[in-house]
Amino acid sequence: MRDLDAAEVGVERLRAVAEANQGSFPVQVALGRALEAVGEATFYFAERKKAKLDALKFPEYKGAGTVPDVVKHINTKVKEWIGKKVPLIKDATEDYKKIIDLQPVPPPRWVIAAGSRVGEMWGGFVKEFRAAPIPDKIKKDYELRTAYYGSLDEASEPQKLMAKGAFGTCLDYSVKYQYFDEFSRACEEWLANNYKNEFHLVDEFRGSPNRVNSVLREQGNPLRIGGEPIAATLNEAAPAPKKKSEEKAKEEKSSSDKAIDSQFEKKADKKKKK
Repeated sequence: MRDLDAAEVGVERLRAVAEANQGSFPVQVALGRALEAVGEATFYFAERKKAKLDALKFPEYKGAGTVPDVVKHINTKVKEWIGKKVPLIKDATEDYKKIIDLQPVPPPRWVIAAGSRVGEMWGGFVKEFRAAPIPDKIKKDYELRTAYYGSLDEASEPQKLMAKGAFGTCLDYSVKYQYFDEFSRACEEWLANNYKNEFHLVDEFRGSPNRVNSVLREQGNPLRIGGEPIAATLNEAAPAPKKKSEEKAKEEKSSSDKAIDSQFEKKADKKKKK
């Protein structure tokens, strides 16, 4: 963490220099690179906290499936799991949030990655929470089962909204800076699956992730003064060089043709003399 603190101090100094030398391209480039490095380092330390979070698995239920037994499991093991899981998520979220708070402008690549990770943590919590065991008596009754899952959804709605906000930030930065990778794709997929009326996956409008938008690759065809496109002209392919065997066979054929022609000429001369 000391190295990260030192890097942040370096960014602050570069930012002060950039403000004092507005319009200086080398200073702006150096500041951008420094922000990118600090963003990556901050993401790395946040990932270490997320690894501890991922190791804390939802308690598996192995009871008889009766209502009292399930309620006991929820009030003990599941409640204990929630008490440990939520603080770890909040702690890791604060570290990821440091990337968004970088000044003067946070690095888009790492903001997208951080937003994806925060959304993944809260979204994963909601998914595991909804997987809480259900008593056999309730499972067999449609109305009771619907009400049970409805109560789980209602209880986890605040965490689901936090996941939506994080994934939304990730997607906003991805669109704003035209940067698409596996993190932005994860944001798109989660939002499209959980909020179908608000978000849609339209793959045909753009290519696969893992690429940065390039203006040069998206230039249109050249136009004439009148607005008509200039048709691309292709050079005619040069004839393939003939093989020596083909040339030799052609020469032999031409020589045999000449011999036949001379014989016919001799016969014709003899007839004229007669």
